[in-house]
Amino acid sequence: MPRIGAAGLWIAAFAVLIALPHVLSFSQQEILVFLTINVLLVSSYRLLTLTGEWSLGHVVIMGVGAYASALYAKSFGIWVPASMLLGAGTSALIAMALSYPLFRMKGFYFLIGSFAAGEVIRLLWKRMREPFGGPKGLKQIDPMPNFDLGPLHFNSFEPVSYYYFALAVVAVSLWLLWRIERSPVGLTFHAVH
Repeated sequence: MPRIGAAGLWIAAFAVLIALPHVLSFSQQEILVFLTINVLLVSSYRLLTLTGEWSLGHVVIMGVGAYASALYAKSFGIWVPASMLLGAGTSALIAMALSYPLFRMKGFYFLIGSFAAGEVIRLLWKRMREPFGGPKGLKQIDPMPNFDLGPLHFNSFEPVSYYYFALAVVAVSLWLLWRIERSPVGLTFHAVH
């Protein structure tokens, strides 16, 4: 029996990920979209833990990007793909602002400081009905627009389209995280640890 190399395993895994949503029900496809997004969140922890530190504010920064993106689209009428990029930029700015005091803490204090910063942001979302929607969050956010890219068709009413979009974003992001870890910056992170 011939041995399957690493390339063969990657191709098989890719084929399974492509075929997976077509054997699931509609509700399972929706769960698969959220699972794919959370793969990116969990794998991004790896970059932080290379330094030996742990953060409890990671999820909240992801939420900042999600809320900002939704608010840009809903309140300002910005095209959804552009609002997603603006939401990412907004979360990066908030993370940079929080990093100034947090990076002056070490070990347990960094962990507690990141938790406190995350809780402040979370409580702001929960308490403020305007513009964040209070405890129930935002409703009636514009969906992604339908578009065609050659043989690819994105339908905003199908979770399969969102799954493939999320899978593409996660694949590119994982590749970037892998490249960063093997770069001089990644070696610096290992040295800090």
